[in-house]
Amino acid sequence: LVNEVEPDQKVVESMNAINAAQRLQQAAKAEGEAAKIKQVALAQAEKESKKLQGEGIAEQRKAIAKGLQESLSMFQDVHGLDNRVVMETLMLTQYFDTMKSIAGTSKSNVIFVPHQPGSVADLSQQIRDGVMMANAYKEEV
Repeated sequence: LVNEVEPDQKVVESMNAINAAQRLQQAAKAEGEAAKIKQVALAQAEKESKKLQGEGIAEQRKAIAKGLQESLSMFQDVHGLDNRVVMETLMLTQYFDTMKSIAGTSKSNVIFVPHQPGSVADLSQQIRDGVMMANAYKEEV
């Protein structure tokens, strides 16, 4: 009667190596799954962040448009100016606010902004042309 079987040392080492390899394989799979879960979570967080940024920008643009509309109405009511003069005045104000904002940043990026007497008028014309083209496109569709 044999109570304790003791295999050869090489057999024991080879069985231990097989077990270790299987454990390493399982650990590698678990690490891969963890990395996948982490990447998916990061992508979802980035998606949500960009969605919220987009909503914030949309709300900001709505607020700017509403402010411009109120300013336009105020200028017309108080001073009796026509829309074109008021819009050019508002655009000039925004142009200088933008220049001030660019100059006030601490980063050393180079930004080329046209700065001649007719720059604001050119910008105004480009915006009008863009709006007209967009309206023409809407009518076609």
